[in-house]
This record gives sequence, structure tokens and C-alpha cells, in this order.
Amino acid sequence: MKKSIVLGVLLASGCDTTMTGTSGNLELSYTHGGLFESVSNPIGAGLMADVVIREIGAEDALVIDSAESDDETILTVSGLDGARMDLLAGGAGVATLSVDAEGLSDAFNITVEDIASVSYGTIVSGQEGDVIAAGASLWVPRTVTSEGGSSLTGYGLPMPEIAPIDSAVGIEDGAIGATLVQFSIPGEIQLSDGIGEASTYTVIDGADVSWTVDDGVSEEASLSIGETPLMLLSGVDSEGRNVLGSLSSIDSSICTVEALLGSAEIYMVSALAAGDCEIALNGSDDEAYLSLVVSAE
Repeated sequence: MKKSIVLGVLLASGCDTTMTGTSGNLELSYTHGGLFESVSNPIGAGLMADVVIREIGAEDALVIDSAESDDETILTVSGLDGARMDLLAGGAGVATLSVDAEGLSDAFNITVEDIASVSYGTIVSGQEGDVIAAGASLWVPRTVTSEGGSSLTGYGLPMPEIAPIDSAVGIEDGAIGATLVQFSIPGEIQLSDGIGEASTYTVIDGADVSWTVDDGVSEEASLSIGETPLMLLSGVDSEGRNVLGSLSSIDSSICTVEALLGSAEIYMVSALAAGDCEIALNGSDDEAYLSLVVSAE
């Protein structure tokens, strides 16, 4: 019998998620950093930020016609794509971002501050005492702080320092406010910014882990093109510890597999083309742990 997959999202309260323009016509929100990223947090120097613009109180994002910073040494508009705007922070300071969107105009004062430290935390859906299967690629949340102790927003950090040096590999610092790390070998692995205190992660050999994947699809394990079911991954070792692994697609032209909001447990499969959607469980010995058929119908 299949279990249903329930995703609980904790809504942030008391968090400033929109910035009102100086003319009161438009409001700005960040779309990076996960749900409800606070616009009160300055952007870290050297980092990227993704932005949408709305009319005051509206739900739908507006198509951005043009955007310009008054000081590109502090802030640059690095890209416009319909309703999305990409910003690149330069040096510390305040820049005014002028925006035209569907006949409305406004300006926003964006603060950039220098990064003093980066700390790495508990993997999403993980808990204290969890261990990681060697071979797993997981999103590790991180907190970026200024010299004054304020939290900074943005993404595109340099990869963390890793000890022992060959025990893991930093892959990318993503827009979800976390860094993707492949944990390569068993042992105690430390991540740090090279300045502050390191965070330690216990990695074990995944050969003796009992894995369970609730695929959330039909008993015939088939999908239609365009379907996006969720999968719930869990693992337990011989000592009864919760083990974190990761899922990935073997052929991304047939289907893709993405950790939902950086979770180590919940994955979304996207069926793209007819064929065999083979899914690898990174950290296990099975190259193709799970296979689903994607049909054109």
C-alpha cells in the first residue's frame, strides 16, 4: 500500500517580504533564498539576488520593461527575463534601483554590506544525530553575516573549505540559500568559511543502509509527460540512525529529479519525454535504484 506524501511548510511570521518603492507605486520581493526571504536583509557584497516586481498589494508579478542602478559599483542589473530581474551586488553602500514595469515606475534603495562570516547548518529535513551516506549530494543551509552581525541575503558564495580536503566537494551555492555538497567518503567531515567555527557532518558507508522510497505514483510505476510526482526518501542504518541520501536522474532528457526546497527527503520528479526514467540513489550500490516508465499519452 502506498503512503501519501505530505509536505509541511512553515510560514515565516513577522518577516518583511516586500519593499515598497519610494513613490508608493510598486513593491519588490526576493525570489531566491527559499520562501519568504526578508527584504530587510542587505545583499552580501559579491552575491546575486533574484527579484520580482508587483503593483502594491497585487499577487501577480509584473513584466519588467527596464531597470537601472544609479551606482553600478554597488549594484548592477545583470539580467532581465520577463517578470524576473537578476541583481549583482558589488561593494558596500546604498544604490537606488529605478524600475519601469507595465506602465508603472518606482525606485528602491538597496543596501549592500561586506560579508564577515559564513556558517553552515543542519541539512533540511535532517535532525541532530542524523548521518549521511557517502556519495550523497545534499543542500547544506548556510547563514551569511556582516561585520555588524546582521544577516545578509544573496547567493553565489565561494565553495566552503572542507576538511579532510578530499572528503567532499562543493558543487554550487544555490538560490535556495544553501550550498550543494557531495559527501564523498566515510568519516567526520567539516565545512567552514575558513575563518569561523567549522560544522561537522558524520558520513558513513551506505552499503548497509536500509532505504525506502515512496514514489507516490501508480502501482504500475508509470508517468505521463508533464507529471511531477513527489518522492519521499528515508534510510536507516544498523544502529537505528536516520541516514540522509539523495536521488538523481540517470538520463535528464527523459526525467529530472530535484530536491524540493533543498530537502534531503522530498524530491520532485519531472517527466519530460517518453522512455525509461531511471533514478539513482546516491549513496547506495544500485546504479538504477528505481525505474519508472514515462509514456507519451
